[in-house]
Amino acid sequence: MAEIYSSSLRDKMNSLAREHGNKDPNLVYSELAKLPGLEIIEERDTKTDQTNYRCAEYAFKVRMGLEWTKTDQNKFWIDANEYLTRQRFTEVEDPQNGDLIAYAAHTIDEAYPIFDDQDFWTFERRREAKPPYIKHVGVWENGKVISKFNEGHVFKHKLDLVPTSFGNVVHFYRRNTQN
Repeated sequence: MAEIYSSSLRDKMNSLAREHGNKDPNLVYSELAKLPGLEIIEERDTKTDQTNYRCAEYAFKVRMGLEWTKTDQNKFWIDANEYLTRQRFTEVEDPQNGDLIAYAAHTIDEAYPIFDDQDFWTFERRREAKPPYIKHVGVWENGKVISKFNEGHVFKHKLDLVPTSFGNVVHFYRRNTQN
């Protein structure tokens, strides 16, 4: 587990999302790609992309070839440990190529802040969620993380170059591929 800290780049990532996110998500991802340290691996168009998958499906299904159902998706964000245990992942100190990188919040309040206009799904998640409160995942490759930012592009980035909304705690998990 590692702690990552706020930086001007991480803050800029959040401000771009707040400024453009609801209007034009594609603009957010294009602007993020201009920041130093982010490299687009796979460009996506949120308006025309029919697959519309997010970071966990990209990490587990696309990169690792694991089963990833709608049930897995719903359960993972509420109780990540249950899914990770079932898929034979264990937490490790130092990542190696192919390891899962999981960004998490320290507390439930950081993970799912309460807003007056919050949807029911977020209230349910707050009620049922168990630590670690994972917000984003990627896969370690040659000293960088490959991850899909929401429905947008797939980026290669340094471990500490994600929006602060993805959390400040990083967990490393390795899958035991032997039976």
